[in-house]
Amino acid sequence: MNGKRIVFYILAAFISGTILLSYLQYNFSKNIDTLINGNQQYLEEYNISVDLRSLERDIVHVESNISDFVSTGNHNFIVGMDARLSKVQKDLVKVKNNALDSLSGQFVTQLDEVVQLKLSFCKEVLDSLHHKGKYSAETLINTLEGKQLMDSIYSLDQKILSSRHSLITQLNDNNISSGRKVQFSNIVLIVLVLFSAALLFWYIISIIQKLFLSEKKLKNAVAIKENFMANMSHEIRTPMNAILGFTHLLEKEALSLRSKNYVETIKSAGENLLTLINDILDLSKIEAGMMRIEESNFSLVNSLQVISEMFQEKANEKNIDLRVKADPELPSLVSGDSARLLQVLVNLVGNAIKFTDRGFIEVEIKKGMLDANRLETIITVEDSGIGIPKEKISLIFNRFQQGDDSINRHYGGTGLGLSIVKELIQLQNGRIEVESVINKGTKFTIHLPYRLPGPSATINRQDVETMEPIAAGASFKLLIVEDNAINRSLLQNLFTSWGISYLIAENGKQALEIMAQETVNMLLMDLQMPEMDGYTTTREIREKWNKDIPIIAMTAHAFITEKEKCLKAGMNDYISKPIDPKKLFSIIKEYIGSTSEFSNAVAGNDGSPPFQFINLSYLKDISAGNKEFEITIAEDFIATFSPELEAMQRAWNQNNPEQVKRIAHNLKTTISVFGLEPHLLQALDQLELEVLDKIRFATCFAEIKSKEQGIISEVREMLRFLTHSGH
Repeated sequence: MNGKRIVFYILAAFISGTILLSYLQYNFSKNIDTLINGNQQYLEEYNISVDLRSLERDIVHVESNISDFVSTGNHNFIVGMDARLSKVQKDLVKVKNNALDSLSGQFVTQLDEVVQLKLSFCKEVLDSLHHKGKYSAETLINTLEGKQLMDSIYSLDQKILSSRHSLITQLNDNNISSGRKVQFSNIVLIVLVLFSAALLFWYIISIIQKLFLSEKKLKNAVAIKENFMANMSHEIRTPMNAILGFTHLLEKEALSLRSKNYVETIKSAGENLLTLINDILDLSKIEAGMMRIEESNFSLVNSLQVISEMFQEKANEKNIDLRVKADPELPSLVSGDSARLLQVLVNLVGNAIKFTDRGFIEVEIKKGMLDANRLETIITVEDSGIGIPKEKISLIFNRFQQGDDSINRHYGGTGLGLSIVKELIQLQNGRIEVESVINKGTKFTIHLPYRLPGPSATINRQDVETMEPIAAGASFKLLIVEDNAINRSLLQNLFTSWGISYLIAENGKQALEIMAQETVNMLLMDLQMPEMDGYTTTREIREKWNKDIPIIAMTAHAFITEKEKCLKAGMNDYISKPIDPKKLFSIIKEYIGSTSEFSNAVAGNDGSPPFQFINLSYLKDISAGNKEFEITIAEDFIATFSPELEAMQRAWNQNNPEQVKRIAHNLKTTISVFGLEPHLLQALDQLELEVLDKIRFATCFAEIKSKEQGIISEVREMLRFLTHSGH
């Protein structure tokens, strides 16, 4: 019975509430309509004022152009005069349509007459000039008739506006009354909602448990959305690469001036869109938990120097004094993510240069709190630029927010950069602060903790599995198809130690030429090569040469999809770079059919010097104790590493991103020989696999350049050690 009564009460309350709500809605809609009508009438009155001002302005423009034409004889002043006179007539028609009523009808009629007289006077001046000459026209202009007509127009405009003042006052009173009624209806509606909420509270409590259960599903949905955004950002970058690439090609064509302007517009818009896509990608990675902080040893002073070199030219172009300072008490090395530090500094210094027209920009790194294992750095980026309004400082780290709406119109930008900076700093357990004064400048202060690295690791003796030469037979020949010289040298050394005869081709085209003259039993095929890549070469071999010959793919890509792509293209197997000698030996042995085992061909060297960057374990594996080979590899690395970086910089300066990607791909093989992947692979992956804009290329390239001299020095030290230990 009680349950039935509760249902009855709820039903009665629902019906009563519905009736009351309908009544309130009716009154609310009525008052809103009154407000809308009042605002529309306000707008009409405003349009009358605008039309009158436009009429005055157009008449003055016509009169001024005729006077200038009479004075100078320059026909440019009367070009399109008929259109201007027609515009005056249209303005007059608008005024008559809007204001020709009982309030101001007589003034509008008089205005029509005076405007027609004014236009007739202007035509009379032109006729006088054409028939009687300049003196006659100037005499007519200097009479008081034209001025008096213009004064009459101004006077009549004022009378029309004054006559409508009472209507505006009445509209205002009506709007105030309607607004109060709307406010009252809102108050009643709020009370009704609160009352209804109290009745439904008990029901809400009963479904709280269900909400808890659905929370997990919601979090999973958010994670799926964030992963989708991150993946979609990658997919968008692919067509953007095509757009910018073909734009670069178009720039080199013989184009008309208009076409060049079109191409420049496409390029500028594409680069701006690419910057936005990169920002969204970084943001999506952070939200999806895909952004990783990679820890390695690096020099804060070197990072500071990289920033100076990167932005010095831009600063010079704007005559800005770019200064960098480093605390002399900073440790020589810290352990952290140097790439993310550079990304933060590139963003902040780039903003400083963009928003500074004169003065200075100063970047300084100081030592903060220091203990046995941890250092807190204090990094400041200060400029003398436009500054940020005090009330906007709290908003600049929000997404799509800038200090002032006019900034986007004048300087451009997405409003994502500082948001990403803050996220990256927080990922590194740091914090960022900002101080700013309008027209005096801005100062960002970053507190970032870094771990202090221990003593450098030494090169330990490697105990490896023994190898025996493969019983392949004297007639067996393996063709190495590889465009990277260091990788070719590595493979040659391995196959020599394994007793395998081999031939060398630097690309697919050379491989086909060799196969036309030599009997080849197996191919070790790189995928990305000039002239002809590995996929095309494999198709040629399968269709025209030998359908059964084993082809082993080599690539720096380690994705599962890449292996599937190789097998679909007709290759027999797949090995990723850097090449694991044991895995390669196993694959070759499987296709040769040998049952031989490994022999003792690789040994380490005791007493090797300690290094910060290079790791010689992989080189020791593939050298099989051959010091001459190790010396040759070291000499080749020293001779090619820096020139490859210079070639990459030239390719970027020449708008050739495909060449940049090719060089980055080759360098991934080069660095693997000396175990440099923890220090350089992340930057090289981005240079090869991602669509590049100016900031992303600069950040990745600077990350490599900051370690170049240290790496070269260590390889030279290794070379001296090998030379003095027996050569």
